[in-house]
Amino acid sequence: MKKSLFMMGFVICIAFVALSGCQEQGVTTDENFEGIYLESSVVELAYATLELHTIYDFEYEEDIIEKVDVKYLFHNIADRDVDITVTVNFYDKDNNLLESATQQKTSNLFKDYTESMANIVSYSGERVTEVDHVKIIAIEA
Repeated sequence: MKKSLFMMGFVICIAFVALSGCQEQGVTTDENFEGIYLESSVVELAYATLELHTIYDFEYEEDIIEKVDVKYLFHNIADRDVDITVTVNFYDKDNNLLESATQQKTSNLFKDYTESMANIVSYSGERVTEVDHVKIIAIEA
């Protein structure tokens, strides 16, 4: 009796472990482009840049960041056509979230397609001067 109960528990544990990896999870890339990270299992960054727009403060005689633009191009690495939802998170140097911007990609990214027109997401909130890096999260819609 104890042996059959032990075997049944063992089989259930093996089944649980085997099925727990079935969810499609995002893959976080290393920093391929300075200050820009990507989390996705369906696209990779073909190009990305973080642009800081400044204005000159004559009182303090220094440039002050007024706006941050993230420009990027995706390359579809899925083995199929995909529609994606993109979220861009702006972080400070301590990895604290400053702002999150979500946009629905309406165009279909065809299998192995690389975009040719840059996507641009901007942040100009009150903590814009603290932006250190961004994370782009692209999930299948």
